[in-house]
Amino acid sequence: MKRLNLHNPLLDAPVYYIEETESTMTDAKSLLLLGEGHGTVVVAGYQRAGRGRFSHRKWESEPGDGLLMTVIISASRLVGGVSLLPSYCGLAVGRAIQSYCGTYSKIKWPNDVLIAGRKVAGILCERKDNMLLVGIGINCRKREFNGHRFGYQPTSLGNETHKGVQALDLLEPVLAEIHRVISGPVPLLDVENQLYLLNETVEMVVGLPEDCNIVTGMLSGLANDGQLIVTEPVSGKRLRISSGEIVSYKAGQVRG
Repeated sequence: MKRLNLHNPLLDAPVYYIEETESTMTDAKSLLLLGEGHGTVVVAGYQRAGRGRFSHRKWESEPGDGLLMTVIISASRLVGGVSLLPSYCGLAVGRAIQSYCGTYSKIKWPNDVLIAGRKVAGILCERKDNMLLVGIGINCRKREFNGHRFGYQPTSLGNETHKGVQALDLLEPVLAEIHRVISGPVPLLDVENQLYLLNETVEMVVGLPEDCNIVTGMLSGLANDGQLIVTEPVSGKRLRISSGEIVSYKAGQVRG
């Protein structure tokens, strides 16, 4: 693991690079034990065991094809609160993509970033005492994917922009935007305006996928604590959802 020579707006904390690793989240936990703190970043060229929000989901990327990183953030430095961190980091990744590639994206609640309905990035947040670990994976150069996975079509910045996108070139824009959103205050409306399928009728699995608890309603926005607000079509009741996943759109068309 080597330290990269670049400016980190998060207290100028070290940014480490490792060519190959099991997971940058695991590396970040090890760095915490060694005394590293807020703003420290681990970036990998390749992860052998990158994972998603659920244990059975993996983040798949070939060596050099994506920006794979974990940022250590102190909960005490968050202006917007811990529960909003995944959404705000989704906003940060989308802004970084726009500034670097000129491409607009949307946030698929709670932790994905989509371009034209296709997943280009994922975010995984974990807490260890007062420190938060934010894992980010952005598909940069990968050209071919193994079809639909978990209800969405994956894509890459290269596929969407038809440009040669180098993963490490995207690192500084991402760190700059993360610094902005956690230092805030960022209006919640900024996140809501970027929500995928805002004001559209969606079908959701509430809780864990195996719970099979299905809710249908209009995606109406976010609560101040980061919960998704879904309005039931008949009663008009506004449901607050803390954990779940959008699985379909309108007439059962998988879009998520």
